[in-house]
Amino acid sequence: MANRQKLPRFKDQGSSWESAGLYAAIDWRYDALVDYLKLSPSYKLVSEWTKRGQKTLPTNSPRDWSKLTKTYEDFGDVWRIPESRWWDSRGRELFGIKAAKTQSFTVGKSDDKNLMSGNIISNSQKLWEDMAQPECLIVAIPTNQTKQMVLRQINAIIRSNTFITSKPKLVKPKYELVRSKLREPTIKLGTIALKMYQVGKPLWAIGNELGLSPAHAIQIDKNGKPISNELNLPEKKMRLQVLASKLIAKAELIAENAARGRFPTDAPCTFAIKFESKTRKVGRPSKVK
Repeated sequence: MANRQKLPRFKDQGSSWESAGLYAAIDWRYDALVDYLKLSPSYKLVSEWTKRGQKTLPTNSPRDWSKLTKTYEDFGDVWRIPESRWWDSRGRELFGIKAAKTQSFTVGKSDDKNLMSGNIISNSQKLWEDMAQPECLIVAIPTNQTKQMVLRQINAIIRSNTFITSKPKLVKPKYELVRSKLREPTIKLGTIALKMYQVGKPLWAIGNELGLSPAHAIQIDKNGKPISNELNLPEKKMRLQVLASKLIAKAELIAENAARGRFPTDAPCTFAIKFESKTRKVGRPSKVK
């Protein structure tokens, strides 16, 4: 029976302006970020150096050491606290903005004498200030019209005005999640694959356990070995090795970029430290036995 991918669960993290005075959109990737920092050789190196209080740089320190120390200064010792506590103590300060979520809101309703009363103006002013005072288009909608008429008029008003395509610089957080083409399974499975790889698990076994290719799934006996009558075993092992190798190579880059404050991305990282394994190197599957 083919193995099915079982993605690890990461907790959604976020922050609301009303409860914390910071706004950050809810996202599971904040939780995954901490896992990748823990796996990064560069982040581990700068952590150990910081704890020893040494001034002399390690002999194997990457050339972008200052960037690593800055990231560590901001993100801290991620091994000491759970991911959820890290988010509350550090994460939302780094990824949140000191403003409410920018969104349209109802100013109020007119009365018999005034378009807007003093209370309405005061409440709207507070909401606007909480959103960091974005430029707003204020529209009065007479309610003695049908919804269809109102929608046509509003659409015409919106088309005749200019709206920005990205967030204003003034309300950007210190760090932002990188827009990348990485798929959710790649990010999530990458953490498990790296952990398996570091303890020396065979690449084909990593690929098989993670269900990277159901068509090449290998049935395992109670001793963790392929069953004796498994068909096309060498071919299956080779395919799983290749897929696991590619996943681990991506996960390495995700971890090393995270150590430099960029997440999630598998962009080339010039000064990344190579991951170590007890048995083999990433990207070079050994011959199938």
